[in-house]
Amino acid sequence: MMVVSGNDAAVAVAQTLGGSVAGYAEKMNQEAVKMGATHTNFVNPNGLTAATITRRPSIWPRWLPTA
Repeated sequence: MMVVSGNDAAVAVAQTLGGSVAGYAEKMNQEAVKMGATHTNFVNPNGLTAATITRRPSIWPRWLPTA
């Protein structure tokens, strides 16, 4: 298999580890919740589109400005 870009590599890893891109995204969401990132929703492994939505990270350091 030839991997042309990092995005292709991310999709290949997702398909291998999650069975599909959607399956991998679900696993990523489960891990995010475990880490306390409750406002994060992944739908793909590469994050190139507006599909990875985070309003404000729930694990944002209190000392760091939010705006």
